[in-house]
Amino acid sequence: MIIEACVETLEEALIAEKGGVDQIELCARLDLDGTTPEGSLVMACLEQLQIPVKVMIRPRGGNFVYTADEVQEMHDSIQAYQIRGAKYFVIGMATTDNRLHIDQIKQVCNAFPDARFTLHKVIDRVQDPLSAIPKLNGIPNLQSILTSGGARTAMQGADQIIAMRTALAPGKEIIAAGKITAENLTAVQERIPVGFYHGRRIVSTLMDRLA
Repeated sequence: MIIEACVETLEEALIAEKGGVDQIELCARLDLDGTTPEGSLVMACLEQLQIPVKVMIRPRGGNFVYTADEVQEMHDSIQAYQIRGAKYFVIGMATTDNRLHIDQIKQVCNAFPDARFTLHKVIDRVQDPLSAIPKLNGIPNLQSILTSGGARTAMQGADQIIAMRTALAPGKEIIAAGKITAENLTAVQERIPVGFYHGRRIVSTLMDRLA
């Protein structure tokens, strides 16, 4: 089982690591569902953590329909952080008709073949996400998909999460998300045996810190 903690400060990242998480997703503005963190925070986490750091790349809150300039901003952020040593990034784009923007996702992933990407919960905001899985399977360095199965919680979206895992190509992973905490992780794991789990309070040390 791989446990991923969602954090927005160095202190939270260190607490999560001490609490036993396997990797972190580093964001700013979690009140906006996560945006690109500042470079100084990224550097501090890369320097002080011994576990993988996945950097959220999202230029603003709100919807996931981005202009060409905003996609270029994402590209520039990834390039800057990759130079500093980041290897893992979290992205997601949608079209104006509320589907995954496969072309933009491919554009970013293809520009950085040595990086590894996670598609974030934009997949829970679009129509018919299962139909997009075969196209996502064709992006070699899109490593994982973070999803609550389109529901408010992972348990409520369990059937959809499992269906996505079945459709995903070998070597790629579904990361279950949606109100997963240290208190319910075992139950979620039993109901949704995907192997990867994500949460803001997914270990007890973070639950205590964020209480």
